Amino acid sequence: MYKLRTISIKAQVRRLKYFSIFIDFLGTDGLQKQFLENKVLDWSNTSREDFQKLISPTGEISKKNSKIKSQSFQNYLEATRKLNLIEENSIYIQTTRTGQVLYTLKKFPGNSDTPINAYQLNNLEKAFFLYNILLNDADIFITVLRMLYEAPGKPLNNYLKSYQKYFISRLKQKLKVLRPPDSDKVLDALNRVMGWRSPEKYCEDIVSPRLHWMIDLCLLSEKKYELNPQGKAIYEHFPIIEKDIRDIGAEWIENSLADLLSCFFIEHEIKMWSALGSIQKDEVITESLFYAIKYLSVLNIPRLSVPQTFLFTTLFLLYQKNVKIEFSDISNWIGFEKVINDKKIGLRMAARPEESYIRILNA
Repeated sequence: MYKLRTISIKAQVRRLKYFSIFIDFLGTDGLQKQFLENKVLDWSNTSREDFQKLISPTGEISKKNSKIKSQSFQNYLEATRKLNLIEENSIYIQTTRTGQVLYTLKKFPGNSDTPINAYQLNNLEKAFFLYNILLNDADIFITVLRMLYEAPGKPLNNYLKSYQKYFISRLKQKLKVLRPPDSDKVLDALNRVMGWRSPEKYCEDIVSPRLHWMIDLCLLSEKKYELNPQGKAIYEHFPIIEKDIRDIGAEWIENSLADLLSCFFIEHEIKMWSALGSIQKDEVITESLFYAIKYLSVLNIPRLSVPQTFLFTTLFLLYQKNVKIEFSDISNWIGFEKVINDKKIGLRMAARPEESYIRILNA
């Protein structure tokens, strides 16, 4: 289902690395909000020289007055929450299950590059954040990609002026393939966007952050707003659902996500899951599930979240084993129940994906 996927953020939220830094500091235990803010501000201060070396050095978390809270920190914190990476109450902040996937994967050295700049993402982070952006913000992110694909190399003002027209076109086409209640949400969004009185002002908070996310993901050419070959390939990977509108749905996530994310690991020879023998398949996926049980299970309960475990397994195999495995491959491998070594693994799917789980018992 091609449901509406958008989040609202501030124009200043431009550096994806801060999302990773939040997760690093929070770990599995979490922190009080003020402690997290202090740690992030300290990191920003010590990394300022690297920040100034960026192609577009904007979006830094800073604090001008020591007596008041940092608004830039708050803007990033809110964006991190909307991307479903953290959850917070009035004073305490923790990583979500999705955020824990990145935190856990960063424990492993992996076959990844080592950035020379503190603000640069490694390949694992690029793959993780692209997945998370698409899951929560695909309609806006793909719209901005389309503008760059069809009208590359224009000044920022051109894209600010064009975004409303492109997004209205997208929403109208989505209405043709959706039914209530999903179509109701799209119609509400369409009415809001058509009612913008100062489109360029609204678009400052929409277009600029996504352009900088694309810079951090290395999807743009240097020093101009133009998709590089990898950026074009990623855009073309999304299926066309109606006319020129490309989108992702649950079926695409199940069957094509790993193929997309593997583009960040092309310096290594990627092996197809289907090309592995049965013994090798059992070995690599069992190792991944072992680490998922060790690091991702809650209170040692023999149960794992399906979305969290499938994402962990897909990225673990790409990052550690150079193996491309789709979510559907994992489902097919487990089946209803499978015995591996001394463990019985069972897949229990629910109507709502977040309620699906993997049961793990002694065989």
